[in-house]
Amino acid sequence: METDVSGAIQQSGPHGLTEFKEGWRNLLAAVLGIGLGISSTMGVSSIFFRELQLEFGWSRALAAIPLIAFPLAAIALPLT
Repeated sequence: METDVSGAIQQSGPHGLTEFKEGWRNLLAAVLGIGLGISSTMGVSSIFFRELQLEFGWSRALAAIPLIAFPLAAIALPLT
């Protein structure tokens, strides 16, 4: 990357390819962190599924809403 007289960063290369080459490790870490974070939440939630039902008096359908919402959020978040 180059800087101009004002100190602003100028992207070099077609379509910011240089920026991707420099930051691919950060991108990979973010993708893995978000992906593994949501998937581990799903597994932990299923462990406490029965206890949530009993504690709050929820039906199975109502207690399953978060288990449905997590994958939908994982798909929707990168699109926003």
